[in-house]
This record gives sequence, structure tokens and C-alpha cells, in this order.
Amino acid sequence: MTLTLCAVPMRNAEKEERGPSLISRLYWTAWLWRQSRQAVSDTRSIRHPTGGQLQELVTLAYEQTEYYRQVMQRAGLHPADIRTPAHLARFPITGRQALQERPHAFRPKSVAGPGLVIQSSGSTGQPVAVRYDEKALLQNMAASRREWKPLAHTLTKPGPLRKLSIQPPGPTRFDRIHAFCHQRVWVPANFLPKRHTMPMSTDFAQIVESMNHIRPDLLVALGSFVDAFFQQIHDRQLSFHPPRAIQYFSDHLGDRTRRLLRDVYNIPVFGTYTAVESLKLGYECEAHQGFHLHPDLCLVRIVDKAGADVPEGELGDVVITNLFNRGTLLINYRLGDLGRVTYEPCACGRTSPRLTRLEGRIDEVLEFPDGRRISAFSFLYPLFERNGAPGIRQYQAVQLASDRLEMRIVPTQDADWPSLAHRLKMALRQQLGRQIHVEMQKVAHIDPEPWGKTRRFIRLPGDSG
Repeated sequence: MTLTLCAVPMRNAEKEERGPSLISRLYWTAWLWRQSRQAVSDTRSIRHPTGGQLQELVTLAYEQTEYYRQVMQRAGLHPADIRTPAHLARFPITGRQALQERPHAFRPKSVAGPGLVIQSSGSTGQPVAVRYDEKALLQNMAASRREWKPLAHTLTKPGPLRKLSIQPPGPTRFDRIHAFCHQRVWVPANFLPKRHTMPMSTDFAQIVESMNHIRPDLLVALGSFVDAFFQQIHDRQLSFHPPRAIQYFSDHLGDRTRRLLRDVYNIPVFGTYTAVESLKLGYECEAHQGFHLHPDLCLVRIVDKAGADVPEGELGDVVITNLFNRGTLLINYRLGDLGRVTYEPCACGRTSPRLTRLEGRIDEVLEFPDGRRISAFSFLYPLFERNGAPGIRQYQAVQLASDRLEMRIVPTQDADWPSLAHRLKMALRQQLGRQIHVEMQKVAHIDPEPWGKTRRFIRLPGDSG
């Protein structure tokens, strides 16, 4: 059965301040619990979207958005032509720039009522704004139960759970979504962990002190923060209360830190794959073999530069179709990430597709003077991740020009810098050849970007020669 919701817009600021009515809260609370039970029951075999669900989305896009009507008319497509996920191969791919320049052209005219506009951090240089309608935000909340299930066994214990979130500066999109949803539904207090928050700008020593005081069961932070934080803890031999699990989001967590947390501190790590354009993309299970996707919420394709699907397991661009949001419609949208997908069942028993590896972003590409381009991940991973990068706390590669690469290294306290720098320089020369001059720079720290992420590769403007 298809449930059609018609949200009535607020007529004035006074009603908006009062929030949802009692009847509305009762309705959404009952709806959320049904959706949450379904999300958890579907974890082993998630239902794929029906042709009707996808065609409904395409029809809405064609009839009520300026952008997709123009795109489909130019391609000679009608909504009836896109009936199954396989038919998306015929649908033109949309880039990030189109959404950045014309966000309102992606918003259906009839979808009004409560919602939130969520903005990206701008880490790509192309920040985007995506509107989520009320039902989509609550659907996202229900899907959180599916992502929580792998953590539940690890965290089960008597008494309330304690959660420490290390957050980027300012109110995060998670805070805004949490406030929006909890204004509309009732959730018993004992269902939620006791949450503590600290800004990422806090000194590491102070965070360690707070961890020892709070004694959190779960630590939640950006992947790059977890990377830098625990590398320094290990380097300085700091005494800390180990959380029972770590959940990271937004950006990459290096394999060397995963091994450190697993083998030295016995802390399991669970990643989530999120984006402003689709709040739920994937999550890590107990088997830790990639990100399980949510095919009932978002379709994911892996394509080559021309937009054709690549064979299973091959590297390509991540392209998404957001099935659950009606505030901003995104069909065959190039997310900007590089990844590989597999449809083989996971060791955990789940049969949903998995992103086996995320390999950075499309713009994280090293350019050679002769025009060749390679993924930065392809030379950074074997050097800094595969074997644990002894003697290195943090690293960052910066392409200053088409023939110049600067490696910024934060060595551990006991590292022999001249020997370390020479070893790294020789290894890079072997990988990259002599077209690119490599400069080694010892630094005390690598600062995160204003939005909180620490980038592993930067290509400066005008570096293409």
C-alpha cells in the first residue's frame, strides 16, 4: 500500500513557533515506529524498489521540476521509459554544478510544508543545498535503527548508554535533523543514549580527560578526526578510557588506524557513508567488509566517465538516485566519490549491495605533466595505509604544480626524520617516476578544514600547468 501524505504549510510565524499539533505528533510517532520495525526486520534482505516507486519519482520530476523536464525532453525520454533501476542507464547523469547553480529547479512545485534545507560543507569547492521534506527526515530517522543494529550487540549492557560526539564547529546537520524529528515524535528517554558533545577544536589532552570522566560506551566523530586523535594517543602513550565501540562518519578512516584500534586497543569500528544529497547511503556491519547500501532508500550505480555502468568490483564514479526525499529530487546524480560495489552476500548474512571500498573523491586526482591522471588513493594507500606507516602520525599530499608534489608529514616523537623522509621520497619516486618532483616537509600538525575534515590530498588551483 502506498501512503500519500499531504503536509499543510504553516500560515504564519506564530504557528511555526508552536510546532506540530498533538494529532500530528501522535500520527508521526505511530508511523515512525512502524517504519523502524520494518527497517530492522529488513536488515538481512532489504527490499529493492518496485518499478512503480521509481516511475512515480521520475513522473514527479518530469511534471513538477524545471530541471528534469528539460533534461528528459532533450534526451527524448518520457516517465514511462524509466520503469526499473536498469533503465537508469538511459537517464542523463546530473553533476554537482547543476544543483549548486539552480537548487530551486530540482524542487517539485507541489511539495510544500515543513522541512529543512541542508547544506554541504563545501569541501569540494562546490557547496550544495538540498531540501528535505518532513516525511523524508522521519524516514531517515527510522532507517537509523537499521544502522544501529550492528552496534547493538557490542553496546548491550545494563543501564543507560553514554555517547560522546566530537563535532565540527557550529550546529551540525545531524543536530538540526535531530531537533526537527524529535519535535514531531515521542521517543522514550531510555531508548536514547545519554549524549555528550565536544567541539573538534578542543585540545586532544582535554578530550582524553573528558573521556576518562564521561567513560563513554560509544565515541562518534569524523573519520579523519578518529585517525589523528588515536594516532596521537598511541604516539604519546596516553592513558584513556576506551569506548566499547567507535562510529565514524563523513570522511575516510585509514586502515592503519583501524588496525591500531582493533589490535592494540580492542575497539571495534563502524563506519557510516553519508552525504547531504542522501542522508543514508551505507553502513558497516559486524563483518567489516564495506558499506551495506540502502536500496530501498537510495539507488547506487558505479559508472565510468562516460556514464556507463562498470563491471561489478571495478572502480568508478558513485551515482545516486534518492528515492525517499521529495524536497529536492535527485536522479542519476554524480556524487563526486570513487568506489567499487559488489552484490555478493556478506559474511554477516546480509544480501544488500555493498560498497567494498571508497577511494576518495573524483577531484582527488594527481595530474602529470604529460596529461596522465591517477587517483591520489592509488599511491597514498600502499605507502601510508597498507603497512601501517611506521613513524608517521599524519600525512597530507599537496600538488603545487603539475610537476611538483609536497608531502606534509607529522612524524611520531621517536621517528628518525631524515631516514623517514628519504624512505618516503624514494618510494614515491618509484611509484610516480621522475616527471614529478617530490618535496618532503616535516610539520608539527595538519589542521582540518573549517568544516572539520582533514584532507589527505589537495590539488591547488592552477596546478595543471
